[in-house]
Amino acid sequence: MSGVLEPDPSPYSRNPDRWIHEFDTLTMDEWYHPTATGHQEESKLLRGASIPGRPTTAAAGSLDLVFVIDATGSMSSLIDQVKAYTTAMVSLLQSSTGSYRFALVTYRDDPTWTGDPGDYAARVDLPFTTDTDAIRAALATMSANGGGDWEETALSGLDTAMSLPWRPGVKKVAVIMGDAPAHNPEPVSGLSSADVIAHSLAVDPVEVFTLSVSGTSLGDSLTDVVDRTGGQLVTATGDVAATLTTTITGALDKPYAWLDGPWTVKVGTTLTLDARGSYAPVGSLVSYAWDLNSDGTTDVTTTSPTLEHLFDTAASTVVSVQVTDDAGRSSMASTRVTITDDGDDIPAASDTCPDVADPAQTDSDGDGTGDACDTTPLPALPASDVIVFGPDELASLSTATLAGTVTDSSGPVAGAAVTVTGADAGGQPASATATSAADGTWRTPGLLPGTYSLTAAGASAARAGSLTVGAGDGSSAGVPDGSVVRSIVLSGIGSSATGYVFTAAAPAVTQTATPTPPADPTATPVAAVITGTPAGPTAPVAQVAGRAPTALSATGLGGLIPLAATSGGLLLVGLLALTVALWYRRRQEG
Repeated sequence: MSGVLEPDPSPYSRNPDRWIHEFDTLTMDEWYHPTATGHQEESKLLRGASIPGRPTTAAAGSLDLVFVIDATGSMSSLIDQVKAYTTAMVSLLQSSTGSYRFALVTYRDDPTWTGDPGDYAARVDLPFTTDTDAIRAALATMSANGGGDWEETALSGLDTAMSLPWRPGVKKVAVIMGDAPAHNPEPVSGLSSADVIAHSLAVDPVEVFTLSVSGTSLGDSLTDVVDRTGGQLVTATGDVAATLTTTITGALDKPYAWLDGPWTVKVGTTLTLDARGSYAPVGSLVSYAWDLNSDGTTDVTTTSPTLEHLFDTAASTVVSVQVTDDAGRSSMASTRVTITDDGDDIPAASDTCPDVADPAQTDSDGDGTGDACDTTPLPALPASDVIVFGPDELASLSTATLAGTVTDSSGPVAGAAVTVTGADAGGQPASATATSAADGTWRTPGLLPGTYSLTAAGASAARAGSLTVGAGDGSSAGVPDGSVVRSIVLSGIGSSATGYVFTAAAPAVTQTATPTPPADPTATPVAAVITGTPAGPTAPVAQVAGRAPTALSATGLGGLIPLAATSGGLLLVGLLALTVALWYRRRQEG
């Protein structure tokens, strides 16, 4: 809508199809209001606005349309005309409605009655759709065949159409086309026009339009159905396409009727029946005819869209209203009203509150009296303050978890024993144990909410974890205290903390350092042995001549003194030793 209002807000550009005035003066308050076109288009959108009451899923300006077509042999010519009308029909629906859906039902006669296996009482050839290709395909594949007698199962065709999933809050129209009257009642199903009327009213209703071909026999046999559903009798005069266009356009020009509901009330209730959601797309509404007991007779006619009525007898009925515009066009809306002794529809034999409206039938304490009428609806508490849980209940509460890893300077430690000790929320002692896996991980599930401490065998330090999803208010991941994590609080069912890390003490190791060259280069080198704790996370390796250098640790007067040996250092020491040896020899010779 905003794109139509003004797709380009620049003062140098104008939208020729705009709905508002734009930049006619320098003062915005003087020009920012709808044009004549805008008023007209906005009114169309407002027709589909929801009225408080029964929820709708589509705009009131929308249409669900079903063709119900006699597919017996004598209808071949009409079916060909309907096929040719498909494109025009789709264009009409697209241009004349806020939204539409189309469905196709065909009928012949019951094969049990006719003895023709090719017959059928009724079938859905196409369920509701907006797919143009699917509509064309369904109409194109219709074929006329069978029948065998004069009357057909037209009522089965209509009843099948009524059973489709119609949208609430939209105009519902069934156009039945045929050249023969309807069985009434049908010889096999027993279906009667009264059944079809009741089905239609229960839906909202579905307005039935008859299109009689080759005379008026079909319409004559369905007059009561047409009258009671707010439809219309139509006779094809040769041009079926033109007749269908007139029929569909006429249906769309009729008022849109709407009635709030459904209702379930107590005997003696005065109910306000509300048809204020009704409107006339052409002209205005002038009268509302109310049928309060579904007998087909108008009980009250008003010029107001609301009516207050006292329901003083238990019953289940359909209330309908026929709204009429100033051109005499009319449509119907209906809703079910159930009147019972207590205001709900629960049978008295199983009603836990037979004198009070209680559709939920909730009985918290299981005493057979519903909460709505029970003076003590909740189960009694135990005498003791301690609530004892059964085994299954306890298991459902024991869902808290602690998890973490054990490592040392070489990496993960497997087989380390982790112990959880503490008390649950009830003050009862609780404990759990776990053993670290090959990757150092461990987990202690199945804990009750409570306060705990964590230790790991051989640990020299500990680091707390972090709370995860499910932790309740007041939960804590604990506080490290040397090699123990204390004061871990799991306050909620399903709360947990993970990521705890225990560091195990590393054992002392022995390292072999590169030998120091002797003063006499002909002497045999002696390896120096250095002991200490490795400084890095990886285990030290022996450093021998010719290998890559490594960091070493040695014990000296000042504690641990790091020594670094490099290839350049070894070469320098060798050269110095050689120089000293040559100098000493020359001195002896001199």
